[in-house]
Amino acid sequence: MNSSMITLKQIIWSSRITKLFAFPILCLIVSGCATPSILVMQEQRKGDVYFNNHNYPEAAAHYLRMIDASKNLGIYRNLSMEADVRRKTANCFEMMGDYESALKHVYEAQKLDSLENNLVKLIEDYRQEGRIYIYMGSYSKGIPILVKSLTLSEGMSQRFKDENRLARADTYLTLGQLYAVMGRFSESNEYVLQAQNIYRRTGDKKGEMETSLALGSALADMGDLTTAHTLLTRSLEIADMLNMSKSRHYQLLASIQSASGNYEEAVRYQEIALDDARKFGIVGQIIWATIGLGDMYRDLSDHRRAESYYQQARMTKESVEMKTGSLEASLNLRLGEVLSARNYFAAENSARGGAIASLRLAEMMIIRNDHDSALLHIRQAEKTFTQAGNRQGIVNAKLLKGKLLIDKSDFLNAKRALDSAALAEEYPETVWQAHFYSGMIYEHLNQDNSALESYRKSIAIIEKIR
Repeated sequence: MNSSMITLKQIIWSSRITKLFAFPILCLIVSGCATPSILVMQEQRKGDVYFNNHNYPEAAAHYLRMIDASKNLGIYRNLSMEADVRRKTANCFEMMGDYESALKHVYEAQKLDSLENNLVKLIEDYRQEGRIYIYMGSYSKGIPILVKSLTLSEGMSQRFKDENRLARADTYLTLGQLYAVMGRFSESNEYVLQAQNIYRRTGDKKGEMETSLALGSALADMGDLTTAHTLLTRSLEIADMLNMSKSRHYQLLASIQSASGNYEEAVRYQEIALDDARKFGIVGQIIWATIGLGDMYRDLSDHRRAESYYQQARMTKESVEMKTGSLEASLNLRLGEVLSARNYFAAENSARGGAIASLRLAEMMIIRNDHDSALLHIRQAEKTFTQAGNRQGIVNAKLLKGKLLIDKSDFLNAKRALDSAALAEEYPETVWQAHFYSGMIYEHLNQDNSALESYRKSIAIIEKIR
């Protein structure tokens, strides 16, 4: 066979091959003709890119397209991969504040992981479900789900040792965060410390960041502001290194500065927290940071501006139709719907929220001159704060009790309460008021020199705050 014949045959076969495969090749180029398997990979990658850039609506849209394409793969369908994308989709909806949609995708992930008998991923599913319930403020539902995740994790075989160890740590951390929100600091710190030990042994920086933040938050409520600030600084450094959202860190910094009487710094940190939450597009943090700014201005007695921030937070919540009991109760507490808030906290066994609601009710009763009812609420709040070890709550209750007892002319017990509040040097805003009201008592008792000394102490602290 001569070379010209070979060339002719090659041209003929080349022409036939081109005709046979021209349409499929064109389909691969045009995305609309992409096969389900290609779509699965494309949409998942696009979703990841959008998620990493904090564009959660677009990320969710691509993840949902991936899930639809995956269902058309037949025997080639990868259930484990699909379950993973379901969890990612749930995470997108968490960031957007749509917790009901997030739960639906977690439930779908649970079904897929059950079909695959993938215990490791089921543990992750239950932990994510429990975390979503925390965001929704449904603590009574979240606790048993998280305990279930922990029980499964502790029952796993040794062959999953490393992966199981981190799974346990993540569940310990989530339980610790849940109990902290409820004001059960002893249980919270126990779980968080267990998680911290595992994260440090495995070199998990994100876990170390979260545990430092959780412990710092609990210690701030317990009155150890110095240690809280140290832990918070460490957590902030890691968050910065990992390029993660720092909104929660700056909100806690604002709270510590406010408790210390450094209001200018407190407002500055709270504004940074709000900017950071907006940058990362986390709707829940945007709302909480807005509420925090309201709290800062309330502490500065700028009630008009405080209420405007609370109303802004409520409008944002309603605009995304966010269904979360804890957030709604917190707004109710600040906007005067105290009974509704207290009922929610009681239903969810949130000691901290219930005690704060009791103090708010006491303030309302004082305005109405119902001093006996007010005193009952204060005593209940003080008892609850004492049981929880919430130092700031305790001194606030004692200060309010001292002020009330002055109105009842019970100067002896009023002075005892105020003297106790005055010992809380870490809370200068409380201390100057305690000295001021002690001065009033001395005036009533015609002890002018003692009254003058108390007023001088009060002024000195005010000047220091300024």
